[in-house]
Amino acid sequence: MRWASEIKLDGGRTISSIGSDPRVYPTPRILSDIESAGRDLLLPMLEEGQDSAGTQVSLDHLGAAAMSATAAVFAKISGLQKRRITFHTVASDGAIARTTQVRAIVVTADLKARIAQLKY
Repeated sequence: MRWASEIKLDGGRTISSIGSDPRVYPTPRILSDIESAGRDLLLPMLEEGQDSAGTQVSLDHLGAAAMSATAAVFAKISGLQKRRITFHTVASDGAIARTTQVRAIVVTADLKARIAQLKY
């Protein structure tokens, strides 16, 4: 199963690390978009009351993408082990990033209960 999306790289998705220009698509934002792609791929397959949570990611940031570019994000399931799903994902406007990520299927109510017990 595969999933694809196009993301417009606007000011909210880019940063400037060397002054005001050029603005580029940073690694943390790429990671966020790629994790969302994995979740979006899984959601239609899950039962009511289930979701997924990221548990592991390996990201290779291959090249820059400038503000106003459109990045295509592709996710493909590459493995399944019990309640853990492995994905290969790519962000591309040429070659931006490739990742392997693992997401665990969770029962939403159970996860919310565990989070509520955390001490801050």
